[in-house]
Amino acid sequence: KIRTLRKLLSQSELTLFAGIGRMIRPFYRLAYLSTAGSCGLLTLLRDGPKSFDAIRRMLGASPRDALMLEAWLAVGIKLGDLELDDGRYGLASRWARQLADPQNDPILGSIQEVVLLHFEAIVRVPDMLTAGTRFGPADYRSEEVVRASRLFEALNHEAIELVVPRRG
Repeated sequence: KIRTLRKLLSQSELTLFAGIGRMIRPFYRLAYLSTAGSCGLLTLLRDGPKSFDAIRRMLGASPRDALMLEAWLAVGIKLGDLELDDGRYGLASRWARQLADPQNDPILGSIQEVVLLHFEAIVRVPDMLTAGTRFGPADYRSEEVVRASRLFEALNHEAIELVVPRRG
């Protein structure tokens, strides 16, 4: 009924939920692009669309996992980063195409650092405080951090030159 709809629309919870909901899609996109980069999908599709079977083989997925892979690829399509045309998957968004470019690997590394390391730190710290545990070397995603640091390589070199004496 229209009265029920009005009641729902006037509730502050619905307004809050709608506002929070707008943040979910960008989070999903970052997570998807990060994963598509780390698993090799962006690299595979960089030169053009590929068949489902080619993607499955590249990922090392068994034929029995086809439904799971199909669902994961469908998420990429829904987010706008992949497209499916005539049975072949391709990169659909500007972001996906740019992140597939090897020159942009430091940016992809930064996204992966945020998704894999920063997010985990944000969600784990309260439990770690309760348990009295700390992050250890195994918790740091050194590959992503190193790749991301290449974005600021020139600034890092300049900072080192300013701080570290040339001799002794």
